[in-house]
Amino acid sequence: MKNLIKIIGITLAFFLICSCSHNKKQKDVKNFVNNIVTIDPEEVSGSQPISKLSAVAEQKANKTIALNKENIGQALEEAKSYNKALIVVGTHTLIKIKDFDDCKKSTAWGTCMPKGVALIQKSGNFEKKTDYINNLIGLPDGQERKMFLFK
Repeated sequence: MKNLIKIIGITLAFFLICSCSHNKKQKDVKNFVNNIVTIDPEEVSGSQPISKLSAVAEQKANKTIALNKENIGQALEEAKSYNKALIVVGTHTLIKIKDFDDCKKSTAWGTCMPKGVALIQKSGNFEKKTDYINNLIGLPDGQERKMFLFK
């Protein structure tokens, strides 16, 4: 009987911890994009909030651009004429452009990459990082990268 009570207690504690972790992720994502796009935390619930945010951003953005090496320079130039830009890489990274004027030439991407702030999901947790966006989005490859532009 004592073992059953211990198992039930451990199971409840596990579910409580998981529930709190999902709520924290929702709040982290909501707070990160709060000045770009308004979302309900429930819209980004679950274990992959970035992919859910991407679907919401696609509906609310004035323009969406699939980024690749050939179009990123033009896309970044176009983003300057919008109020806000959000870049999503796969299901793991959100990036806000911090400063278009502070940019660094990227050999891999073939253009000047502005400074950005990223929210990166690693091992289920989020890490916030500030750097030039070429260091945040990785090297050009087949990974999906989308830029959402908002007026």
